[in-house]
Amino acid sequence: TTGMIGLMTGSCNVITLNINRIVQDWCKYQNFEDIEFEWKDLTNQRKLVTYITTILERVYKYHIAYKTMLYDLEDLGMITYSTANYLYIKKLYSTIGVLGYYEAAKFLGLEDGSAEYNDFMQLILGTIAEENKKHSIHDKKRPFIFNQECIPGEGLAVKLYNWDKEDGY
Repeated sequence: TTGMIGLMTGSCNVITLNINRIVQDWCKYQNFEDIEFEWKDLTNQRKLVTYITTILERVYKYHIAYKTMLYDLEDLGMITYSTANYLYIKKLYSTIGVLGYYEAAKFLGLEDGSAEYNDFMQLILGTIAEENKKHSIHDKKRPFIFNQECIPGEGLAVKLYNWDKEDGY
């Protein structure tokens, strides 16, 4: 993020999706016995896209609600960096963080670097990118622009998945 000169960008909010958990929950929901075989079925890939899209629908609503609150505060002069002309809410992205994609691919039995692995990554990341474009609102006064950020996480997806299971989420 840059101040008075240059381009002002950054995120006003980040909501992170644990793809490992999403894929494993989806597999449980489908009652798959042979996950590796089932994954290669294009019908199942479309079902996974639908599952992810349903989750994203909620995420966009949360992002819009949060950024609307920020716009309201900015209009009231309650955000110091806006009143000081350093940064404006309309210049900030609403970000979808993505982690656990590597662990999800491993769970599905996909070998790192294989064609199936690359197809899986394209399916997940491409779906999110496409949905971000569809849901972005290019309003001059109050835009809502969505982007995605891949977070390596280094095993965090597994820890979060186990933590969520222990707490009953």
